[in-house]
Amino acid sequence: METKTKFFITLGIGILLIAGFFFATQSITKFTGHAVLTDDNSSLNSSSSDSESDSGPVSSGFLTGSITGSAVGSNSNNQNSLAKCLSEKGAKMYGAYWCPHCQDQEIMFGGLKVLQDNNLYVECDANGDNANPTACSQAGIEGYPTWVIGGKKYAGAQSLDKLKQLSGC
Repeated sequence: METKTKFFITLGIGILLIAGFFFATQSITKFTGHAVLTDDNSSLNSSSSDSESDSGPVSSGFLTGSITGSAVGSNSNNQNSLAKCLSEKGAKMYGAYWCPHCQDQEIMFGGLKVLQDNNLYVECDANGDNANPTACSQAGIEGYPTWVIGGKKYAGAQSLDKLKQLSGC
């Protein structure tokens, strides 16, 4: 076989492998809610999936909470009251600006501003606004979003009802 032919066959196989990896990681993220690689392609992270799973205290970033209950569509007074109560209890939500499940959680509260105004949100990605990756590292955050309530970690987006239950709000 000619050298030119071998080169193009090898190049074609390489392109197919790269395309296969891309589509496989996108599919994994879409169906499980777990991003395979972060923006800097350095590590795994976790977020919630649409499946019903235990959202109790976790020690691993790979367990997820469920998004059920009255989350979206709640009136803004309830969202603001819950945010204020969570803040008073010292709760924190650790996330990243690029994380789709963090954005889902923000929507449940009526937007990121509500979380920021109540000092609940900690940006873990160094490229995000008001980033504090040191706080995330010190808290042992392994995936996004992760709530810390009463010293316990809860991975994944949590419904407003679940946050009320976990915090006693």
